[in-house]
Amino acid sequence: AVPNFIKEYSTAGYTAKFIGDDAQMAYLGMMEAGAGWDAFDGMIISLLNGWWTDDYELPSLARRLTNEYHTAKEVESLRWAGINYIGAFMQHYAWLSILAKTLEDVGPENFSSQALYDTATSFSMTFGGGAEWNFTDTKRTAWNACGIYAASAEIEDLVRIDPDWQPFIYEP
Repeated sequence: AVPNFIKEYSTAGYTAKFIGDDAQMAYLGMMEAGAGWDAFDGMIISLLNGWWTDDYELPSLARRLTNEYHTAKEVESLRWAGINYIGAFMQHYAWLSILAKTLEDVGPENFSSQALYDTATSFSMTFGGGAEWNFTDTKRTAWNACGIYAASAEIEDLVRIDPDWQPFIYEP
């Protein structure tokens, strides 16, 4: 697992600038507990959904709802679950938005998998500062860009190192 590799690598005296993405950030709490922030300080991370500290609509909403419906201890636990909670929050928000748009367009009585598909392939959303998400008949993933972050041992958190969303290039 990622935490074991980082710990064993640094314990053996090796140094490197690790790179990762959402997959590695699913283990953030384990990485911190097993290896410590110093072991992965400076790790470059690309995130599809942004991070808890981002100041745009969806992370702000996720923070507000998490703080509103969970205890402080639960909030801390969810935060160190890495991307698991905030990433799932954003993905569920997206599909619920597509579902709501479908129901608005065709009405509950005319809902079908085809109506959902038609809405999804014509749907696009951008939430206040975030990257645009959309689907097409051939593009079956919502993301069009990622944010670039770095792990900081000094503040024990991720920091955004590039304010822009870096676009993905999809081949036709």
